[in-house]
Amino acid sequence: MGGRRLAHLRKGVATGLCLLAALVPALSPAPARAQSAPMTLIRDTEIEETLRLYSQPLFTAAGVESNSIRILLIGSKDLNAFAGPGVMAVFTGLILETQSPNELQGVIAHEVAHLAGGHSARSGEMSQAGLRPFLLTMGLGVLAALAGNVEAGAVLASNAGFFGTLGAMGYSREQESRADQAGASYLEAAGLSGRGLVNFFDNFRYQEVFAEARRFGYFRSHPLSSSRIDALRARVEGLSNYNAPDDPENVRRHEIMKAKLQGFLNPGVAIVKCADPKADYPARYACAIAQYQLKEPDRALKLIDALLLEQPDNPYLWELKGQI
Repeated sequence: MGGRRLAHLRKGVATGLCLLAALVPALSPAPARAQSAPMTLIRDTEIEETLRLYSQPLFTAAGVESNSIRILLIGSKDLNAFAGPGVMAVFTGLILETQSPNELQGVIAHEVAHLAGGHSARSGEMSQAGLRPFLLTMGLGVLAALAGNVEAGAVLASNAGFFGTLGAMGYSREQESRADQAGASYLEAAGLSGRGLVNFFDNFRYQEVFAEARRFGYFRSHPLSSSRIDALRARVEGLSNYNAPDDPENVRRHEIMKAKLQGFLNPGVAIVKCADPKADYPARYACAIAQYQLKEPDRALKLIDALLLEQPDNPYLWELKGQI
């Protein structure tokens, strides 16, 4: 599983979080974006499998061939996600902001709707950016990196203007409304509630009153409005799966995914829970990763060994121990 697929991680790279490329182009032409922190293309088998698991029923409902879509994990504090021909990207900042699997699946359903509707392929901005050479170069870069040639992948992907071009895609309000409604239909067809998508949007309702440069990237490229949220809520409240609870296994995966990201990206936050003797598995997993990130390998190994006593067949724990 994870160990075999991530066997060639480079020295000094955190386990499972394999930096493929540091790409600094801005997500939109807004001047404020030039100050954004660099973004990285991350490989992590455990998180990738969770994102694929969450996405699969939605691809099926939309009639999208899942094998044709590359799901990318972007290391950035920004709350963002985007989709273009053959690719869907989810930012770590967005994952950490979601409160439940249903919220994350709601955002994914919305992006799948953009893919199924071909919205990005028809956008004027995408055409102006040079769609064909962009996709070719980006695709070669990602494939090279996945094959283990990190340097070649970084050069090709950065030359493609990967994040700058896709992030600059702006969907019209009409396309947004259609994606909302289609996403709600896909969630319903998959037996999932649309409530998470509404809740996610509702939590950021205030974004519409901010100046363009102050909005989260997701809501610059996906215009948000109160009327749009209200229309979506009216739709999903009438669907049969509105009150469907999250699958407990998905809840567990979501907690582990967020804990793992906290351990690697925000070790100072994750380490706080280490002193709690009643901490659950995700919290202790995050603590082990945080100790590793904070250059405390002995403490990290002690925590991992305790986790392995509980889950001796967990490949991701063995992978982390091997890295340390």
